[in-house]
Amino acid sequence: MTTIRQQHLATLPLSTGSSFWDAMFGMWVPQNRSVARLVDAQPSSRAEEVIPLAEETLTVGKHTVTSGTTTVRRYVVESPVEERVELYDEKVVVERRKPVTDAATGETLTEVTVEMIETSEVPVVGKGVKVREEVVLRRERTRRVETVRDTVRRDEIEIAHSEENERAPRKQRALARAEK
Repeated sequence: MTTIRQQHLATLPLSTGSSFWDAMFGMWVPQNRSVARLVDAQPSSRAEEVIPLAEETLTVGKHTVTSGTTTVRRYVVESPVEERVELYDEKVVVERRKPVTDAATGETLTEVTVEMIETSEVPVVGKGVKVREEVVLRRERTRRVETVRDTVRRDEIEIAHSEENERAPRKQRALARAEK
């Protein structure tokens, strides 16, 4: 019968095998810690031997990763426009003509100055700004469920008894009797 001896086995922490996950789930072990190896031992003279049985459990956590980026950039586009407008000009025209009658009316033989203003219409351009639409950026959170599949390990034991006269384990003897 072989027995397995391991020193400090009860004080060994669990580990996922990945330092990232060990740190995340609080199972991290400093690298300088010594871990005893399982060795085949000779029959023990102690009254009791303790062999711990371990079992892995699946611990599923969450980690947020970037899955994409949306960028909205506002920029200015210039485009030519054209609009027709009707404008008027006024000119002062001076013309000489013969009077309709010889009779003098009003003041004559005195100095008179008359001014008349000429006008022209010119286009005036003004620009105004108004908001024509808005762009809203927001995040929408949806919910999904994923099934995580993996394998876990567990220690099992098989007990074999041997007697000095008979070397076959009980299980094999029981099977041999059942076949008869």
